[in-house]
Amino acid sequence: MPWYKAGTVSVVQNSNAVIGTGTAFIANSRVGDAFRGPDGGWYEVTNIASDTAMSIAPPYLGVANAAGVYALAPMQGYVKDSADALRALVNQFGGVLAVLGNDPTQSGVRQALNLSTTDGLPEGSTNKYLTSTRVLGVPLTGVDLVTPGAVVATDTIIKALGKLQASKADLVGTNKAVAIEQGGTGAKTAKDARAALGATGPKNLMINPRFRVNQRSYVSGAAANAGQYTLDRWKMTVAGQSLAFAASGAGVRATFPAGGCDQVILGENVRGGVYTLSWVGTAAGKVNGVAIANGGQTATLPAGSNITINLSGGWAEDVMFQLGSVATAPDDQGYASELFDCQYYGWALTPAVSGQPICSMSFTYSTTTAIGVLRFPRAMRANPTASFLAGSPASMVVTGGGGGGIALDNLPVSQIGRESCMLAAVISTPFTVGYGTVLSFGAFPNLFFSAEV
Repeated sequence: MPWYKAGTVSVVQNSNAVIGTGTAFIANSRVGDAFRGPDGGWYEVTNIASDTAMSIAPPYLGVANAAGVYALAPMQGYVKDSADALRALVNQFGGVLAVLGNDPTQSGVRQALNLSTTDGLPEGSTNKYLTSTRVLGVPLTGVDLVTPGAVVATDTIIKALGKLQASKADLVGTNKAVAIEQGGTGAKTAKDARAALGATGPKNLMINPRFRVNQRSYVSGAAANAGQYTLDRWKMTVAGQSLAFAASGAGVRATFPAGGCDQVILGENVRGGVYTLSWVGTAAGKVNGVAIANGGQTATLPAGSNITINLSGGWAEDVMFQLGSVATAPDDQGYASELFDCQYYGWALTPAVSGQPICSMSFTYSTTTAIGVLRFPRAMRANPTASFLAGSPASMVVTGGGGGGIALDNLPVSQIGRESCMLAAVISTPFTVGYGTVLSFGAFPNLFFSAEV
């Protein structure tokens, strides 16, 4: 039975009277129970007059308290109740426990039940054990090695083996390519197989080609500085101009200003050769400053060198820049893949919901500064720089001792590497060194880590 602590009590030094407020002494206590007073001392309950009045012995020793906390601890009945419960358990299950033996381990119980091996559990007269000898001794009676076909769920193992053998019999001892539609690779070498299966990597070197990723929360039509990034990977070419965009089908339609926006393709992704630039829309395109018609080709570009793509003076969707002289259909890798590619160059630490946790922290060496490690969702292109694009350190909170959030005074970011960094949550409220806490979003800031070109 738990201790009773509801309400408060009024006690006076050298008096045995206890007066309760918000209490129910009759239903929750009895004479002989222990009373722990507001002074922390223990007394015996000697009389219960009502739900709000009782007597204790000895008289109260502490200082008077008109609204003190207390506790009533039941002191009777435990030993007998426990013994009665144990006796009932033994009477009901004692025989079962005896059968399980004296060794409290799995092997001991199996030994007591004679189940250390399957010898202790004989097979039935109809259902036999499938021993290795029995399985290996089953003949392939009735197998058809001539009739090919697709294996279906209703086939027996014998029938399925026959179909598979007959379907592949013409390949035995030969060196021929199996078509992709027949379950092969369409080639006889690893290199040709990768090409046939399209496993040579994404054909489109553009990142965010459908303009769906906007980690900086750039507002459509907002004037930008030269070199300022708008939608991910697209930066303004001429100061004071703006990029407009709106949803269009499964992607976004971007309308470029007269000066256009640039995207730099890293040389680490350029194999060299002739490339084709294509898009849907009315915009004009350039590659390294040279005008390229929609679907047109570049001159031979050197391997390992950065390439700058510029779109200007119109709208565009589904931008493609691919090796070769043929413009192919747009290559949609899905939003999640596009976001992951963009996070190589920049990552926004911003919440999806209010109060979202960021990382655990600890007051390691200071009573007002908690330290924590923040891991990026992927390794970035270079050691990034961190800055607030929206909000401030005060937009984040650490969890206090009572569970509430304490807004930050500052948030130094240090030890920034390609994969993680250190965060220091600075607050005015001191905590004990070693106290652990959680850094969370108190509002909707955007702490951006940029590793752009």
